[in-house]
Amino acid sequence: MFRIHNPVARHNYAYSSTYLKFESDRGLFSLEGKEAFEAGKGALVFWRRVVDHEFIDVIEGQLLFLAIDTPTGRCDDVQK
Repeated sequence: MFRIHNPVARHNYAYSSTYLKFESDRGLFSLEGKEAFEAGKGALVFWRRVVDHEFIDVIEGQLLFLAIDTPTGRCDDVQK
């Protein structure tokens, strides 16, 4: 489980694909630098490895989500 309070800069994961299941509140999210979309409670977002993604803004509260990386993320997985 992760809680996001502030925007998170664009980055990607070299080795793992990711599912995010949003548990509370709302925020703006972008994949591959495309138009931002709102994601919030109940949303499921997926991207494959090496796809750039970012949290642009927290719209409401503090985003809480379950992150599932497959295969399991590695220490050196994050690329900017």
